[in-house]
Amino acid sequence: MMTNQKARLRPVEMQDAELILEWVNDPLDRANSYSSDPITLEEHLSWMGRSLADPNIYLYMMEVDGEDVGHIKLYIEDGKAEIGYCIGPDWRGRGLAKTIVALVTIEAAENLADVQILFGWVKETNPASRKAFLRTGYIEEGPTDGSYRYVFDTVDYPSKKDLLLEVVRGRI
Repeated sequence: MMTNQKARLRPVEMQDAELILEWVNDPLDRANSYSSDPITLEEHLSWMGRSLADPNIYLYMMEVDGEDVGHIKLYIEDGKAEIGYCIGPDWRGRGLAKTIVALVTIEAAENLADVQILFGWVKETNPASRKAFLRTGYIEEGPTDGSYRYVFDTVDYPSKKDLLLEVVRGRI
């Protein structure tokens, strides 16, 4: 776990495309994804262009002490935001998964008024992501078909804000 970290989210830009592609094509990320096929640069650039233009998709990079360490996305529909994220291979094992989940939860609860529910799907075989959601106050549902669903209701944000801030500060 990293302590005294200065972690923050920033919006993704097209110039982040190659780094994100490198991360999402890492074998462990592909194994934990619901589509395990490698992603081509052409497919990725097309997806990024569409996503950056879509008002219902939010893409963020997480920085720690000014270095890009992961990315996270929110797909918003009918007041619900589905979370997907990736921590860069060189940064795994440092407790950053829970940090990125905490940061996007705070961002959605404080700045995305249309979002009432955040949720993420995690394969049973991905214990790191399962722990990240549980340690940030998400409720576990399942398993169903080899996956768990993790849910956070923003109505609970005031009572969980301190927990989320402690995670971001690297104290939990």
